[in-house]
Amino acid sequence: MRFIRGLLALLVLGTLVVGLPAGLLAFGTLDGIPALSDVWDTLTGPDDGSLLLSILTVIGWAGWASFALGVLIEVPAQVRAVPAPKLPGLSVPQAGARVLIAAVIAMFAVAGTPGGADAQTDIAEPGDTMSSLAQEHLGDGRLWPQIAQANPDITDPDIIHPGDELDIPGGDADQVDTNYDTVTVQEGDTLSGLAREHLGDGRLWPQIAQANPDITDPDVIHPGDELAIPGGDVVEQSGTDDEVPTVRLTPIIPTHEEVVETPGPTQPSAASVEATPVEVETVLELAAEEGASSAPPDAATDSADRVDTAVGVGACAAAGVLLLLATRRAAQSRRRRPGRRIAMPSGRAAAIEPRLREDSDSLAVSDLDRALRTIADWSRRNDTPMPAVRGALIAPDAIELYLIDEDAELPTPFEAVDDQGTWALRRRSARYLLTPEETHTVPAPCPTLVTVGHDQEDGWVLLNLEEVGALNVTGSPTACEAVLSAMALELAGTGWADDLRVTLVGVLPELASALGSDRVEHVTSLRDVLPGLDYASRVHGRTLSDARQPSVTTARSSRVAPETWTPHLLVLATDPSEDERTLLRDVLAHTPRLAVAAITTVTDPLSPWVLDLSPGGAVLKPADIDLAPQGVSPGDYADIVEVFEVTEAADVPGPAWTMTLAGESDITELPQADIVTPVSATPATTTDLADTEVPESEVDMGEVRVQAADTVARDDGDVQPIRHPGPIVRLLGPVQIQQAPGKRPQSPGRATELIAFLALHPSQNHKPLDSALWPGQTVDAKRRNPLVTQSRKWLGTAKNGSPHLTYADDGGYRLQWDVLVDWHQLTQVLGDDISEVATGQLVATLRMVDGQPLSGVTAPYYAWAEADRQEMIQTVADLAHEVAARSLSAGDPRTAAWAAAKGSLVAPESELLWRDQLRAAWLSAVPGKVQEVAEQMAAVLEPIGGDMEPETTELLQQLLTDQGPRRAHA
Repeated sequence: MRFIRGLLALLVLGTLVVGLPAGLLAFGTLDGIPALSDVWDTLTGPDDGSLLLSILTVIGWAGWASFALGVLIEVPAQVRAVPAPKLPGLSVPQAGARVLIAAVIAMFAVAGTPGGADAQTDIAEPGDTMSSLAQEHLGDGRLWPQIAQANPDITDPDIIHPGDELDIPGGDADQVDTNYDTVTVQEGDTLSGLAREHLGDGRLWPQIAQANPDITDPDVIHPGDELAIPGGDVVEQSGTDDEVPTVRLTPIIPTHEEVVETPGPTQPSAASVEATPVEVETVLELAAEEGASSAPPDAATDSADRVDTAVGVGACAAAGVLLLLATRRAAQSRRRRPGRRIAMPSGRAAAIEPRLREDSDSLAVSDLDRALRTIADWSRRNDTPMPAVRGALIAPDAIELYLIDEDAELPTPFEAVDDQGTWALRRRSARYLLTPEETHTVPAPCPTLVTVGHDQEDGWVLLNLEEVGALNVTGSPTACEAVLSAMALELAGTGWADDLRVTLVGVLPELASALGSDRVEHVTSLRDVLPGLDYASRVHGRTLSDARQPSVTTARSSRVAPETWTPHLLVLATDPSEDERTLLRDVLAHTPRLAVAAITTVTDPLSPWVLDLSPGGAVLKPADIDLAPQGVSPGDYADIVEVFEVTEAADVPGPAWTMTLAGESDITELPQADIVTPVSATPATTTDLADTEVPESEVDMGEVRVQAADTVARDDGDVQPIRHPGPIVRLLGPVQIQQAPGKRPQSPGRATELIAFLALHPSQNHKPLDSALWPGQTVDAKRRNPLVTQSRKWLGTAKNGSPHLTYADDGGYRLQWDVLVDWHQLTQVLGDDISEVATGQLVATLRMVDGQPLSGVTAPYYAWAEADRQEMIQTVADLAHEVAARSLSAGDPRTAAWAAAKGSLVAPESELLWRDQLRAAWLSAVPGKVQEVAEQMAAVLEPIGGDMEPETTELLQQLLTDQGPRRAHA
């Protein structure tokens, strides 16, 4: 086909370059062209056709000359593979010449290439694409990335120009790798990231693109897409969405009742374990990974190779730690004084939090929690026992549950994988589960699930301690303590437990103290806890029998005596005495099973369940599953403890402008104004904002609803559009880039993060940028520069031609002065002394806030932003209090209520702002308003825990005994 096109192009060229002038010489004439003095007479007199023929001849020669000139310019340029100079006013004939010459050269290039050569060149023609060239030369359009790799000057594989000379590498369709694994795209995934994760090198992304010909743009993949990953084990798939996902492991995990041994002083022998009438199988045996990732630098050299994450803990453990830390920070903010700042960690401790955010996967925690509660709710509504869960696997594309009863059934969208009790839920089908709001009324059925390690196919393996009874960890003391620390951290903050008790027996005493969690306590000896366990086992056992409940899991889901089924986990690192061992075995072996389990490192295991650590990984016995265990190095453990200890520290002074913040007024000092000034009557804009209104189409005012959103009043028009002629970076709410004049990326998430980082942290070189956006990774220019260039193109250039995002050699990476950042605008208005700023200007500034700062982002991105987020939250809270206090003093309860409610959207835990709302409710003299706000406050503060501050309790007593001033509303 290319040869035929080349012949046709050669024929057209010959006709136009040679045939046209020949025809003009043979048939054309210039005799009809009049002399200058005869033009008028010729135009007004009769014509015998000679004038028309002469005009056509002139046009023909002019067209030939322009085309021939284009040919003369294009031929040497295309032969040398360099761009041809543009001829002013002759772009059309030159473009035609370019296309025809390209086709002719392509014909000769094909004809002159030896068959079977390793490489060749091709001249792109109109309509050519990378895939069509790959189909023609390499035999398979999926091999287009090979051409892209061979031509690094092509920055966009979707754009090639006629006449471009391309290197065609040797290729063969028979070489296409059909040995694929599959992966489901998650939010934030990229081809290079998937290549780095599955193929070991992000630069191998073209191999994934090659294996997925439906990908038309390698920069655009969507969450939920299933991609083939070359080089993996062969996976049998029909390609239909309805097929059950391939499950990598299906262990038949024996229950504690089946394997618990008669108490005795000696460790069970190998023969006794083999004699256990339980068959342990796996569908797929996992080989231990050679050269697994090494332990963190400060870990002992004899520790087991651990999960390849920033801190070494699993995704669920990291998410649990961050959830617990967020609760502690909320308690800090709750008691913060006006103008003060909560204490934040520094040094190494400050660096551990971004690393935890990099490791965490709150979506995985949410999906598993919703899956379990959906099953519990279905069981209760259908009056069937809740199936007992042995363990679970969280994979990128599915969640697998391993049930004890092989005949148990689960509701849609769960699908049976085999007849051995294994069920799978596609992660994309999580939308069919109960919503997070609906799960609030369903008790957590499996609160003792804990991560034991990471398999070699990107799945987190969890074990239900309540069902197996006890898990023993064996290995070096350092390695065992690292694993115990990780499990204890996960259990302290696990998202799928409503209530849980974790007792650390003679181990990790500083952790219990630092966490300050009601879930975790430390005792020095097993004697301190065994009597209570023995008593609970007898009482709860009778309750379970009297209620005719087959298991504690079913009783919990049926909501029978719910306070009875709070699980109690022991973490034991020392050998108990003989009497203690006997009593503990009795408690763990109680029938029916109770909500008691243990994690131990004792020499005589309490059950056959053992996580055996070694320098090459770990094996979970008796299921014989090879894992990389999660574990916290001594240095990281100390840093995590310090982060939590800082949450108990006193708050520190804030910026200079906070020194003159208004205090809290006594209700007896508030004026009895007759007229209430509505919020809408306050100034709408600040004086230093430009006059150009932001176009409606450019403003995406998404709302982030925090916990207080359902209980805090919010006006529809309380968000202020910023007036500015240039790009706007909005950080006081969902992160947005507005009014950027350049090309918006199809997937703007990472570019948005880069711009947000530079808005807050201009850098003199690339190092801060690298460590923020790619924490813990080695970043080179090939990875960094495309994102920087994409962001620079999006922000565009100023009128003087300078880019809004500067070049590195122009003073470092930073945003130009004409890029408006709403956070900078807010701090500029506050100045050095807030008391000197007019109330109207403060109101307008507060209206720029659209929710919690730096929100609307996807983990693990923005891991660097926690300190910035906290400063913004506290600044907005102080600003809201100042406006509320001034409005109360002016007798304006409506503006005061609006300002305090606005602040509560950002800092819902702040009792200071709730007290402002209470005063505004009292001053409004609306019957029942104080009681309504008090109930809203209780609903928001109750999950945080702790008693109300004395100031809040005293104010409530005052207000509830006083109906408020009588007001005359105009």
